Amino acid sequence: TINLEVHYAGLGGLASIQYTPPGRFLSRTSEMEVVCYPNPFNPSISIDLNIPEGVTGYAQIFNLRGQLVSTYDSMNPGFHKLAWNATDLKGRNIAAGIYFLQINLANPDGGIHSNKLIKLVHSK
Repeated sequence: TINLEVHYAGLGGLASIQYTPPGRFLSRTSEMEVVCYPNPFNPSISIDLNIPEGVTGYAQIFNLRGQLVSTYDSMNPGFHKLAWNATDLKGRNIAAGIYFLQINLANPDGGIHSNKLIKLVHSK
């Protein structure tokens, strides 16, 4: 992790951010961890996902109209490295724009454990 401190020229203020480089192997945790890079992307995006023990998951990508564009089913606990090459379910190239990655985790009894929604930007 890198801490970066920025001093504004002559304004007397400062801001700090914390940046974690993409592509790192995610740590074991009881919470879901997701890293998407690069974002914006063209022509493909990598999705690093860590699913905690005791749950299973699946991921879906939707367009702004809420239409399903791509899906990744039946992911067990552990680290997953997914790639999306900006194609739909039929293998056709998609248009540039904003898409949403929805990740859902379920308990063994089928109940929802947690979910996460991440904005993906496809540029041309």
